[in-house]
Amino acid sequence: MPKSRVRPPTPSRESRHRLPTPSSRRGLMTQDAVGATLPPHNDVAIGDGGHALLRERLRPYQTPSLVRSLAQLATSVLPFIGCWALMVLSLDISYAVTLLLAVPAAGFLVRIFIIQHDCGHGAFFRSPRANDAIGTLCGVMTLTPYANWWRQHAGHHANWNNLDRRNSGYDIYSSCLTLDEYNALGHRERLFHRLLRYPVVALILLPPLVFLVLYRFPFDTPSDWRQERLSVHKPT
Repeated sequence: MPKSRVRPPTPSRESRHRLPTPSSRRGLMTQDAVGATLPPHNDVAIGDGGHALLRERLRPYQTPSLVRSLAQLATSVLPFIGCWALMVLSLDISYAVTLLLAVPAAGFLVRIFIIQHDCGHGAFFRSPRANDAIGTLCGVMTLTPYANWWRQHAGHHANWNNLDRRNSGYDIYSSCLTLDEYNALGHRERLFHRLLRYPVVALILLPPLVFLVLYRFPFDTPSDWRQERLSVHKPT
């Protein structure tokens, strides 16, 4: 007899409308980070007053450093602009030089995206407005609609490998399967599931599709996310 196929539950799309708004993002992220269960360490006993001690130990790492943030911003954006300018000038010399300069430029662009990511979590500056302003600026350089991206990204964190809230449509990594569910899939479904997560596909082929195509159209953005939908077409 053929195996019965176990399908993971599909939650209602209403859960996507319950994600944090810009005004509540910083508080939510801070609570999630501090309230996370960490392994016991020396005199810290989880569940026996240990959480309070952990919060106290983590407190110094919760406050952004303005000096470090500005230094990271300067050492990422300025070199990227410099590489970009040199690449333009090198077009009259040799395409090989242009491609060679693209390597460090790509590295600095990754750093800029990391800054954008931290701004989205409300962790780069103390001011939410500063985080959103710098995050939006970084999004222009990384070809990412910042407001739409960070709210979708918050959903990614809220649903990451959560069996009760998976298949929410945020990304392929949130739609996990149990071993029994995977074994119950047909051959083609297994192949497709593994293909999307294969390193060459997930790290090389999919990113250009996401940044150059999917981020240009808010097809998966709820209609009441007005600010987020607007950010797809307008950087500010």
